[in-house]
Amino acid sequence: MNFKYKLIAPLILFALIASAQAEETYGPYNARVLRIIDGDTVQVEVAIWPGLKQVTKLRLAGINTPEKRGKVSVCEKRAGYAATAFTRSFLQGNGYYLGLCQT
Repeated sequence: MNFKYKLIAPLILFALIASAQAEETYGPYNARVLRIIDGDTVQVEVAIWPGLKQVTKLRLAGINTPEKRGKVSVCEKRAGYAATAFTRSFLQGNGYYLGLCQT
């Protein structure tokens, strides 16, 4: 009986150490664009596992557009609506799927 524990204990210890050192990997995930919120934010449906989907808002990396809401000037609001229209024409209605991955 004692020999059995001497054999199992190192295996468990090895498994715990190996899992603690394992690097988590993410993506890429397929995401379908549901709607354009503004010029740099979209709502997507992400397929995170076969048969399991999550709806979330997504900021587009490296893009910063003028705001449409809040205490902003009329000029900035117009520019914000133009940015939203551009993003909509670029992404929506064309059957785009985004490839999401951790950066």
